[in-house]
Order: sequence, then structure tokens, then C-alpha cells
Amino acid sequence: MQSSVLQGILLPFWGTSLGAACVFCLRRAPSAVLRRVLEGFAAGVMTAASVWSLLLPAIDWADMGRWSFLPAAGGFWLGVLFLRLLERLLPEAVTDRSTTMTLLAVTLHNIPEGMAVGAAYAGCVAAGAAAPAAAFTLALAIAIQNVPEGAIVALPLRTAGAGKGRAFLGGVLSGVVEPLAAGVTVLAAALIVPALPWLLGFAAGAMLYVVAAELLTTRGDSGPGALAFAVLLGVVLSGAHSSVSGDPQVMIVLGCQVKPWGPSILLQDRLDKALDYLEEHPDVQVVVSGGQGPDEPTTEAQAMYDYLVEYGVEPERIWQEDQSHNTWQNVRYSLALLDFATDAPILISPPYP
Repeated sequence: MQSSVLQGILLPFWGTSLGAACVFCLRRAPSAVLRRVLEGFAAGVMTAASVWSLLLPAIDWADMGRWSFLPAAGGFWLGVLFLRLLERLLPEAVTDRSTTMTLLAVTLHNIPEGMAVGAAYAGCVAAGAAAPAAAFTLALAIAIQNVPEGAIVALPLRTAGAGKGRAFLGGVLSGVVEPLAAGVTVLAAALIVPALPWLLGFAAGAMLYVVAAELLTTRGDSGPGALAFAVLLGVVLSGAHSSVSGDPQVMIVLGCQVKPWGPSILLQDRLDKALDYLEEHPDVQVVVSGGQGPDEPTTEAQAMYDYLVEYGVEPERIWQEDQSHNTWQNVRYSLALLDFATDAPILISPPYP
């Protein structure tokens, strides 16, 4: 158990290190145009991370009902004000302020992300789970996200004149705080976890301040950077676009974390969207898909079933798939429940990644 926890909390750090290693692929310092493209790419990555891995999880962690956004919003503005103050205090002798601010913002962002991983593993330790699949999945997702983040720290250092080894070390050091924060959270979960929504919001505010104040305000022709940012942000926002084509016969609602008192905020949002569609389409059946995690009181499928029935969906319209533990299994096991042609249109909720 201890070995799996250690491997899990180190996983995001290896992702950052892998991204930072990209500096060894550059034979010479990038041109001014390429640097602006990299700054635009960094802006897109930081915007995506701020929304999907910081603000939305902060709202989910808060679990304050309709007021769950308050810690995220409060932490966000504290992060903005902190970076604004730091920018005022940063000596004018620092020649590349945007690189310094990016390094600081990514490092700050890694701290609450590490705490989130630590909190997930702390839940597994408390539950005595031998195979913390849910916590490992979170750590792996953050590790994949950290690959471009390691690059957006190391590459600007390289373009500012640092050697490849020094630039790589800067990228690696920005990720060191992540396993340290995860380890501290595992050891002191009762003290740290309640403040996690504020910390996640704080990191999001810091990152988006850097995007707005530094990365998208480059001197000279900012067109290439803005274009790279726009393309990457477009990819991110496309995940939030909801559209239905054809005539779906079945809706599959993907599971999300279940709290002791019921579905989490994010899962409630998915179920509310499902309720709206099911009310307008009374012939559509629904598969609720999700097994039971080590820190969940019941299966996600059962929690979703109870929620939908409570709000008026007929029990005979709902099928439970309660064995899956990832998205691939969600779809695979749900299809196995369906006794009609698999080429029939299927609606999957939620609309965001």
C-alpha cells in the first residue's frame, strides 16, 4: 500500500520532468516568432489547467451547495492580488519578467494540484484500499497535463539565454513542490483538505493573471502568440460545447465522485442536465454508469439512480451499470447492457471533458 501511494504521488513530478526535457531537442535558441508561439501555447495550457484542474475541482471540493463557488472565487481573487503585488515588488533589474512570472505561477499551481493527489490517496489510506485506482487515475491525469507545463517553464528559460541543463533544471524544480505537497497532505489530511478549495482557486487566479498580464501582452507582433493561444483555447472550449444529433434512444450518464451525503456538485450538474433532456424526451432511457471508489459510500450508479428517481424519472427507464472505474469501462459495460442494435444513436452526458 505504501509503495503504491509513493508511486502515485511521484507520478505528476515525472510528467513535469518529461516536459522539461524537451529543451534537449532544441539545437539553437528559438526565434522571436517561435518564442511568441510558445508563449501563446503556454497561455492556452495555463488557461486549460486553471479551469479544468483548479476551478472546477475547487467547486467540487467545497460541497457547499449553491454557495460552492465562493471558496474558488475568493481564492481566485487572492491569487490575482498576490501576483499583482508581487509584480509591483519584482525588481526592475529582472530582465525577463514574463518568464519569472510564468515560473512562479506554474510552481504555485503545482502545490494545490499535489494536495489534490495527496487528498485522494489519503482517502484510500483511510479506507484501507489496497488498489487505489481512483487516486492513481487522478495522479496519471495530472501527470499527462504536467508534460506541457514542464515545457512552458523550461522553454522560456532556454529562450532567455539559459543553458539546456539550467533550463531543464528550472522545469524540474517547478514540479518538485507537487510530490512534497502530496506527501504533506497524506500525513496531515485533516488540517489541509478543508482549505483545498481556497488553494485551488488561489493557484487559478495566479495563473490567469500571468496569462492576461504577461503572456498575451508581448512587445512587437503578438499575432503568432495570440493565434497559438486561440487554437489551444478553442480545443479546450470545444469540450464544453453540447450538441445532440440524430434521435438518441439511450442516454449514458458518466459517474463522478459520490460524497457521504450524495452526488458531488459536478455529478449533480451532470444529472441536472440529464433530467432536463429526459423531461423533454420521455421515450429516452438512461444508463447510469459508475462503480464504487474506495472513498465512496455506495456505487456511483446507485447514487445517480436515487437522484434521478427522487426528481421524477420513472425507475423502469433507468439501467444501472455499477462495475466501471474509468471512461472506457463506462462505455464498454454500458453497451453490454443494451439489447438493441449498437449503431443506434447514444447521448453521453456530461458535455465537458
